[in-house]
Amino acid sequence: MAQSTILAAGTTAANSTDVVVTTTPVVLSVFPNDGVWNSNPQLMVQRKIGSNYQQYFDANGHAVCLCADRSEVHISMPGTYRVSRGAVPESCGVALDTTA
Repeated sequence: MAQSTILAAGTTAANSTDVVVTTTPVVLSVFPNDGVWNSNPQLMVQRKIGSNYQQYFDANGHAVCLCADRSEVHISMPGTYRVSRGAVPESCGVALDTTA
């Protein structure tokens, strides 16, 4: 797997760079800046529809988010995605893993 940071660790509101999924599935993962979770910040996974980003929902209709309890999300549906972080109490970032 090739791994890169798409959202630098921080506590301020920010969006990741765009992630374009074609035929190769990807894994988005959230990480605490100091390596240890002290809280459970939630970062929302969004999918681009037309020119706007909307909350991404799984096949069961649940909003897809990254947090300490769900630190990885696997995406295989083609499209353009990003992760949106609101202001959070703990510094965290997001990494992208691509599979070969």
